[in-house]
Amino acid sequence: MTAKQKRSLALTLILIALIQMPTSAILPAVNKIYTEVFTDHTLSSIQTSMLLTGIMSPISALLMAFLIRRGVISKRAVVVFGLFLLGFVGVLAILLNRHFWCLALLSALMGCAAGCYVSTATSVLVDCFEGDECRRIAGIQAIFLGLGGAALSVSCGFLANTLWYGGYIVLMIAIPIGILALFSVPGGRLKTDKDGKEKAPRAKFNYDVLYYALAVFLLLFIFTVATGNISVHFDNAGIRNFSTAAGFAVAVQMLGSAAFGFCFRPLSARFGDMLIPAAFVFCAAGLTIINLCDFSLPLMYLGIAINGMSMSMLNPQCVMSVSKRVDPSNSAIAGALLHSAAPGIGAFLSPVIITNITMAIAGNSTKYRYQFTAFVALAFAAIFFFCNLYRSKKAGSEPAELTGDDFR
Repeated sequence: MTAKQKRSLALTLILIALIQMPTSAILPAVNKIYTEVFTDHTLSSIQTSMLLTGIMSPISALLMAFLIRRGVISKRAVVVFGLFLLGFVGVLAILLNRHFWCLALLSALMGCAAGCYVSTATSVLVDCFEGDECRRIAGIQAIFLGLGGAALSVSCGFLANTLWYGGYIVLMIAIPIGILALFSVPGGRLKTDKDGKEKAPRAKFNYDVLYYALAVFLLLFIFTVATGNISVHFDNAGIRNFSTAAGFAVAVQMLGSAAFGFCFRPLSARFGDMLIPAAFVFCAAGLTIINLCDFSLPLMYLGIAINGMSMSMLNPQCVMSVSKRVDPSNSAIAGALLHSAAPGIGAFLSPVIITNITMAIAGNSTKYRYQFTAFVALAFAAIFFFCNLYRSKKAGSEPAELTGDDFR
């Protein structure tokens, strides 16, 4: 690729990061849907339907990774299709929004779209950029992911007061990004022979990728609790216009993520995979502040921002580490695991498990739910800390070097 092509591709990947978390556009409406729209359904069932993206995203991502691996379709085609499908979800929301099954349908299609463009864009980043250049772009993506999530959540928090499905409509912004991707993402398919086998040699799949996918899965399992329950928490705390306040809360969380993105590059170079347990510690701290400071909206926003920082610690670090362990022939599968299967299933299972467990123990107390999840996050932090020590000892290196620039 020429320098100009790389710059164009980098811009596209950064803009895709703006809508990498499309669920941030719909979560501010959770309590409005629960209390005003579909009142005959439980909070857990509404949360689960809205996070159905977590099931459809990995299915879509793995299917597309298989087709890419077989040379049936190019990565550019998958990215463009996903972005246009996400924009179509916004159109469909205008037409279908009166029945509960519409909620599940819109979320399922959104998951299919995200499974196409998020994970495949990650594999394109891994294929086309290396070393510090990859780390720099991953850090910028983290910034734009936070800014995009903030913009989506604020706008949709306002829209939720008038149209509960307004968040889906805003996702039509994906269409112009899809047009840009059509001209900037490399369009070649993997070369295969008549039997469907790849002609070029490929590296054996590195199972270290599963370690990083597990970390992403557990982070989203914890991370989703903050935004998925915040409108209910605000309502319980007696805050007026809780949908708007929840929209700002999600925005603050994503701004926290963006703020840490500026620090990612030097911290990743220094601490490597030790950013993974640190991310869970930040989650625990943020959830605890949200719980203990429900008397103060600014302090709760502080806790939400701290929780948001964990995303920019763990996700780009995992991308950086995985980039050294895959080649173009298996990067699509790695991207599907890392940015669709792991986060999607983690986000989907979060309300299914955590909401139901905490409601069985303490009813609708979001204070208990937040603190329970904070303790779980600390347990995960300890596990990953000692796992990293073991892995670094086994590799004969310091924890800060665990990213493994020579693992390719």
